[in-house]
Amino acid sequence: MLVGLFLAELLREYVQYRTTETRLGSVSGRLHPGMTVKEVLDIAKEPDFKTNHGVEDLWYWDASEHQGELRKVLHLMLTKGHYALSVRFEGGVVTDIWAGVN
Repeated sequence: MLVGLFLAELLREYVQYRTTETRLGSVSGRLHPGMTVKEVLDIAKEPDFKTNHGVEDLWYWDASEHQGELRKVLHLMLTKGHYALSVRFEGGVVTDIWAGVN
């Protein structure tokens, strides 16, 4: 019974991770320079990380952050091959977008 629950949780985490990767791929194609912060949030939701460098804000979404707690505990986290998305804002408007697999 415990083995079944363990495997079910690993499967759930995998599905969540793959869903996040697919969503990021879809989102990246819908973003473009000139969009506002609100427009990006409406499409991409909250980023995994935000940084600020003066007038520039950088937002990052990374599928690797969604691999699941059980995988972290078991040291099964993969470090390469994840979809990632980065957006740079200046004055609240998108100036650059980077997306792809690391």
